[in-house]
Amino acid sequence: PVPPQPTQPTQPKENRHEGEGNAASRTTISTEGQLEMMEKEDAEEAAVVYEISETMWDAAMLLAFRRVPTTDKIVIMCGILVNLALQGVLLAVIGADMISNDFTGAKIKEMINW
Repeated sequence: PVPPQPTQPTQPKENRHEGEGNAASRTTISTEGQLEMMEKEDAEEAAVVYEISETMWDAAMLLAFRRVPTTDKIVIMCGILVNLALQGVLLAVIGADMISNDFTGAKIKEMINW
C-alpha cells in the first residue's frame, strides 16, 4: 500500500478579479506591504546615528546612568545650571540692547559721505 502524502497548507490566492477574493487574502497582501514598508523605515532609521560630543547637553544624558557617581551628577547639574544662566543672560542682553537700530537714515548718509 502507498502511504498517504502529507498535505501542504495552501496559501491564499491573490485577488483574482477586482471585487473578488476573500478578506483573508486581502489582509495577507496588505500585511506583506506593511511589513515591507516597516522594513524600509527601519533601514532608514538605522542610517541615522547620533554621535555624542563633549557638550553640556550630551553630558546631561549621564544623569540617567546608575554607574555615574553622585558627585559627578552634582557637578553635571551645576554645569547645566550655569549654562542655562549664561544663555539667559545672553538673551537678556540681545533683547535689551540689540533689537533696535541705533543708526538713522541721516546718520548712515553722513557715514557714507565721510
